[in-house]
Amino acid sequence: MDPQIVSAIIGAVGGIGAALVGKASLESYKSASFRRRHAIPDIRNTKWTCQWFFGDKELYVEDTVEMQRWTSRGSFRAIGYQSGLTYSIEGTIDPSRTVMLTYLAGKYPTEGFVGTACMTLSVKGDAMDGWWCGQVADGIRGGRVSCRRK
Repeated sequence: MDPQIVSAIIGAVGGIGAALVGKASLESYKSASFRRRHAIPDIRNTKWTCQWFFGDKELYVEDTVEMQRWTSRGSFRAIGYQSGLTYSIEGTIDPSRTVMLTYLAGKYPTEGFVGTACMTLSVKGDAMDGWWCGQVADGIRGGRVSCRRK
């Protein structure tokens, strides 16, 4: 193969790689800056024990939520785990520390667990409390949710 073509291909691949790394670094900087400006605790790489209730008293399920990474400004990705079920979580924390998230079971729609929650993140970043609504085995239900950092 012509050495100029090989050089052009290597240069293009290197340029694309550098652009992707630069974009990831820029998003990471923007996210950290947003959180600092609004005094939002860093919850990246943390695990939480969450209790999901029907209404505000009947325990529906307890699970573990693992915050994985910030995706941009106040947005994050997480994974939830409970007895034999793993589900993805996408969320956002606004300047008032309101946490809005949506979750989707790993085998949706056959497992049918999909929903949303709106919670307040404590000033110390060790608790989230609020309300959820989602599809469960017998229809759409909801209630209180309470999460504590492990």
